[in-house]
Formats: sequence, structure tokens, C-alpha cells
Amino acid sequence: LLVYPSQEQYETSIDFFLKQIAANNPKFRISLIDATGKVVGDSDYDIQTLDNHGNRDEIKNLANGKEDIVIRTSTMTNKLSIYYALSFNFHNQMYILRLSVPIGDNVFFSSSLKNSSLIVTAVILIIILIISFISANKVLKPLTELKKTTEEFQAGNLNYTPHITSPKEFVDLSISFQHMGQTICQNIQDISQSRDEFLSVFSSMTEGLIAFDKQLRIQKINHIAEELFSVGSNTNTIGKNLGDIIHNNEIIHFAEDRLIGEHPDINEIETHVIIHNDAELLDTHSILVRCVKMQETVTANTNYLLVVTDITQLKRLERVRKDFVANVSHELKTPITAIHGFIETLQDGAIEEKDTATYFLNIMDQQTIRLSNIVNDLLTLSKLEQDGVAIEMARVNLDSIVMDVLSSNKHTAETKNISIEYIRDVSVDNIMLNGNKGLLTQAIDNIVSNSLKY
Repeated sequence: LLVYPSQEQYETSIDFFLKQIAANNPKFRISLIDATGKVVGDSDYDIQTLDNHGNRDEIKNLANGKEDIVIRTSTMTNKLSIYYALSFNFHNQMYILRLSVPIGDNVFFSSSLKNSSLIVTAVILIIILIISFISANKVLKPLTELKKTTEEFQAGNLNYTPHITSPKEFVDLSISFQHMGQTICQNIQDISQSRDEFLSVFSSMTEGLIAFDKQLRIQKINHIAEELFSVGSNTNTIGKNLGDIIHNNEIIHFAEDRLIGEHPDINEIETHVIIHNDAELLDTHSILVRCVKMQETVTANTNYLLVVTDITQLKRLERVRKDFVANVSHELKTPITAIHGFIETLQDGAIEEKDTATYFLNIMDQQTIRLSNIVNDLLTLSKLEQDGVAIEMARVNLDSIVMDVLSSNKHTAETKNISIEYIRDVSVDNIMLNGNKGLLTQAIDNIVSNSLKY
């Protein structure tokens, strides 16, 4: 009884077993009845159509003994039949095994052999039933354990180990189940690790990333993209249309073109977005947008990735570079033009006039010095911008540097009627600081000389 998960399955298997036994002789009927009179197995009839057999004579007579023989007319065939009933206990429950056969088809029941024959037949059948139950238990118990294993796997307990010791085939199968659970568990760990690594990289990228499908539905977005497109951190963007988040028609049209394969030579675009800065003011940012197709390896789905790079700083540096080149070109052009003009004048005969030639040569010398200073400034700037170049630092006297600068610019100031006064805290003897004397002198001189010029 413990073999089957439910009483209904138990009764169905018993009924099937009895029908198999009597298959070769349809006139020989075997019935198995429980203590309440319910037929739990019958070789000839559907047990669902049979009524309770507790009122049958051979069943009622068992109250006075372990077995009984009754000859009566069958309620099913209306034929005079002989019935032999035998009670037995199985797993602390009483069952009744009843055998019946029409008298006209069985001549040996008229002799004294009938009792012993019926008893032997009943005993054999009982032995067969017990052996069958034991065999079924050996097969169904491992199956029940394997079923429990699948339920544990389904519940997420992939480390569950099935407890099966025999037979060998089921032991091998249980080992396969165990290895399968370990493999699935390892695969899940690998997938989880890959997912975590992907999310970590996706979130830590300095570019804005937006993953979307063919319907322009957003699948994933990182915080950089949320900042660039002014998306609140509490806004649920997953599943929304790209146009609901990106209020820029250039980007939307660019994404649509990439979906349909139009303009395949255009892989990126430059555009602008307006975002709030730290002072809650609108600020225009230049961005570079690229669109990449992502083909999934497991499924046939194709997603796309927008890569948005903030190039505002690069644009600003580019403008600075252009302005710097223009200014340097202008600064170089002025002394070169002057020197070239004076040389042509001298070549045209002015060199013969001593006073004029001397005046021109003095101006050319000044312009040469100016040109040399510009070149030195460029070399100094280039040196400072080189990676790994360390500036030599030392303790320097700021008073001494300032006084030297004022002394070198004194003549220029006097010619322009400009007075320069150095005001400092007299309670401090010397103002000392850690720096590079040459660069500090150049920086202060640039400030003073530009003030005198402009």
C-alpha cells in the first residue's frame, strides 16, 4: 500500500493485475475485496460498476472463520457458481480474496479435491500478489525518490541528492540526476557572474548607454544617459519608447535609419542636448551619438545600443586650440612682417643713410627679441604640457622677484607716465615660497608688461 502515492492508483494497479492473471480463462473470476465490502480489483468487471459485496454469503460467513465456500447463483451472470473466499491481512489491513467459477464448467468441484485445489490456488495467488507487491515496491520506491528530486530541482534546490541504493540502473540514474543538478547550478552561477560583470561595466561606463529593441523600446539605460537626457532617477524607463526619453529628433531619426539599414555609411552623428547644471540652469552640451547592432547568441533577437559621448569639453579645447593658433600666428606675423619690411627698405638704398639704417636696425633688433620671446614662450608651454616633465622647485624670495620685474619695466612705465607701487605687509621680513624662480618671474612680468601695454 505504501508503494503508490494515492489509494486510487493502488486500486487501479491491483485491478489491472487481476485482469492480467485471468486473461487466459475468462470463465475463472478473481475478486479482491476490502474489509468494508468494496471491490478493489476484479478480473472480469469494471470495479466502478460493481456494488458493495459486503452482503454476499461467502463474505458474511468469513466472520466465523478464515475461509468459506458457497454455491449460489451469480448476480452478474445468473449462473449457478461456486465461490471460495479467503481473508488475509496485508499491512495491518484485512482483504478478502474471492474466486468463482460456474459449476457447469468445472467438474472437479464435485469431488473432495475441490477444497484442496481451491486452497492451493488461493495460496499461489496470494504469494504471486505479495511477490508482485515487493517487486513493484523495489521499482516504484526509486521512481518516487526521483520524482522528489525533480520537485526539489523545480523548487530551486539543485544541491538535493537522491537517496537510492538499488537497483544499479536507478543508482546510475540518480548519479546522473545529481551531476545534472550540479551542472545546472554551476551554469546558473556562471550566468549570474556574467550578468553582474555586464551590469557593472554597463553602469560604470563614462559614455551614456541605451539598449533598445526593433520597436524602439528601451531595454536598459545607464545613469550617464539619464543625466544627458535629463531623466529622473526615479523614472521607470524600461519598456518605454525611445522618443519618450530622448527629446531630440536627430537621434530618433538616426536610430530609425539604423533599424531599417538606411544610410549604412553614417555610423555616428553630432548633435546637442540641453540639460540642467548644478546651478539648476540650462546648459547646452555637444554629444556624439553612435548606434551598434547587438546580435544575441542564444536567441535570434536583435537589439541595438546607443552610445552617447559628451564631447563638450573636446569642443571647448578645440576652440581654444584654434584661438591659440590664430593668436600665435598673429603674434609671429607682426615681428616677421616688420623685419621683412625694414630689410627691403635697407636693400632699396636706405642702408647708405647711416642714421636711418641705424634706426631700422634697432627696430629689427627689438622685433627679433620679441620674436625670440614668443618662441621661448611656445617652448615653455610645450614643455609644461609634456607628461612626466617635473618642474624644478625651490625656496624663492617673492620680494626679490617682484622688485626685479618692476626694475625691468621701469623705463616703459616712465615713458607712459604710469607709476607702479609695490605694497606689502612690512611686518614680514621676507615673503618666501616654494616655486620655480624663472617661471614665477615670467608670470609676474607678463602681468605687469600687459598692464603697461593695455
